[in-house]
Formats: sequence, structure tokens, C-alpha cells
Amino acid sequence: MSSWKPFKQQIRRKKPIPKKLVIHKPIYFLHIMKCGGTSIDSLINNLVRQGKIKRYIGNQHYDYSYIASKGIPRVNIEFITILRNPVSRAVSNFYFSKTGKWTKDFIMRKQTFSEYIRDEKSMKQYRAAIRDGEGGYNWLAGVHPGVSWVLTDKKNRKKKDELLKNKKECLLVAARNLDKTLWFGLLEDIPRSMELFKHTFKLKSIPKLPRRNKNNYPKLPKEDIKLVEKHLEGDIWLYNYAKLLFEARWNYYKNKIYVHPELPGFN
Repeated sequence: MSSWKPFKQQIRRKKPIPKKLVIHKPIYFLHIMKCGGTSIDSLINNLVRQGKIKRYIGNQHYDYSYIASKGIPRVNIEFITILRNPVSRAVSNFYFSKTGKWTKDFIMRKQTFSEYIRDEKSMKQYRAAIRDGEGGYNWLAGVHPGVSWVLTDKKNRKKKDELLKNKKECLLVAARNLDKTLWFGLLEDIPRSMELFKHTFKLKSIPKLPRRNKNNYPKLPKEDIKLVEKHLEGDIWLYNYAKLLFEARWNYYKNKIYVHPELPGFN
């Protein structure tokens, strides 16, 4: 179960703090594509080799439904994740996909990101880079479509598809599950994320997050950012909530005062 105060609509626990970590419990990593997950895998695999974490299940892409299916009553689990600004993640996903075999005949292979987001034919041919939900809420709500490289529990697909159609409810489920994380980080705030990681895992020093995928993409002009944001309203909502939740956890870590954040408004 989570070490943090749960979602407002759930029963509140007495202590919102990270409890003493039982390192023999399985720790799953909910790896959202293009959010720095390869670096997290590398960091934790190193801690496993040092004996500081006993059981780590990562190095693949899981959504929440897969992780939950491994939990109670069979075994109590913990899970962690890391989030990224959805617009930055979309850009990274686009340029990463340009190099993949699955896009070898696609228009986007010859386009810049700015050209791609203005080309309806190209976006229809390859939507994943700017598909709302790919940056967080499909994964955390446990409703990811379950393509070959994403592990889900492969159950209740009809119910999951119904939840996907109700974006507001889907976002609430995702936010509720984010509250259950033992730890989550923000790629845009690695220093504080790693300090909370140190605290959560009872390490002696703040770990340095390895940088595995080094990419330098053109900076997007403001008009491009606004255009992309229209496609990613759900992921942006979740990311805004994640930032509030992160600050609440940080404030408790520093000041021992925890105030659970209000949910952002829905458009």
C-alpha cells in the first residue's frame, strides 16, 4: 500500500509520511514511455546489485492494471513512477519514433515536429506522439490499450474501454492511483525528485540519475506548444495534479506538514 496520504475520495490513513521501507517487498516501476524510465531502471538495478533493494520488477512497460493484478491477496507490493511535461514527452516520442521500424513508410519520417502537428494526414497515419493518455493517465488508470510492448492484466477490456470514453473519470482514477505510489518523480525536477528518492529508500546519499538517452531537440515556439496542448488536455491535467502532489510530499519531507492538494479544475 502507499506510504502517502491517499486521494481525497478514499479513506485517509493516519500517517501521510513515507513509512520505513521493507526492502524485501516487490517494487514495480510503472514506466511511461519517454519519461526518463530507462534511467530509472539503470539507477534501481544498480541499487539491487548493491543489496539496497531486494525485489525490483522493471525494465519493461507496465500499466497500473498489470501491477495491481500482482498485488493483494497474493503479495503486498509497492510501485513507483516518473512523469514528464506532456508536451516535452510528445516531442521526444516523435523524434524517437522517427528512428523506429514501425514508422519506416510514414510521412513523419521526413518531417519536423512542427510540420507534423500541422499535417492532418501525417497525424492520422501516426497518432501516438500526440495521443492524449500516452503521457500518463492511460498508464496510471490501468486502461492502456495494451499494444505488444505494454503489459496489462488483459482483463476487463470492455470496462476499460468504457472508462477511456469518460475522460474525467479516467483522470480521477489515474490521480487516485498516483497517490498510491511509494515514490514518483518529475523529470523537470530531478534534484528534488532524487532527494525524495533518497529519503524514501533510506539511502545514505542522494543518488545521481544516469542519463541514458541523450537527445537535443529544437525548442518549440509558443504557438507550437499551444497547438500541442490542445491534443493533450488530459495528460496536462494529470501532470498539473502531479506537481501539486509532489509539492505536498516535499513540504512534508521538509517541514513535517502535509496538506493534500486540491484537484485542478476541469475544462
